[in-house]
Amino acid sequence: MRKSLALAAMAVGLTVAVVSCADDSQPHEAALAVAHVADAIEMYEDAGIESTLAHYDDPASIDGEFYVVITGPDNTVLNHPYRPALTGTTAQAVTMDDGRLATEAIRASVSSGQPAWVSFNFFNPVNDALERKHVWAVPHDGYVFVAGYYEPIG
Repeated sequence: MRKSLALAAMAVGLTVAVVSCADDSQPHEAALAVAHVADAIEMYEDAGIESTLAHYDDPASIDGEFYVVITGPDNTVLNHPYRPALTGTTAQAVTMDDGRLATEAIRASVSSGQPAWVSFNFFNPVNDALERKHVWAVPHDGYVFVAGYYEPIG
């Protein structure tokens, strides 16, 4: 049953990625972000939260510009393979264009229980440049699973 929920989230994500990225220059990257989140949820279902966090907290889990971050019910970042100093925080340094914390904005975007795309500026692990990050966020069992892709600013 739980695997079917993860697969349903992936199917919704792929559909939303195709629709929302019609004007996007990177629809392939959007689909990859959706797939990374689906894989993380499947790992969580199979192995539990501790094993999933251990896997995705490892910098070896970074796949080019793609990596998974999981937040807890209180908006705490539970892992961050690219910026480990953010683990255990609410990522106060990561803000939206309107000044809200990215973790709060992401949680608010999925408060209906549905996945959502959220965009903000963050550093790309490939080139360490500040770029526009588009993340696919999926709420699941009180956690929010997030992965995204980057576009240059401007």
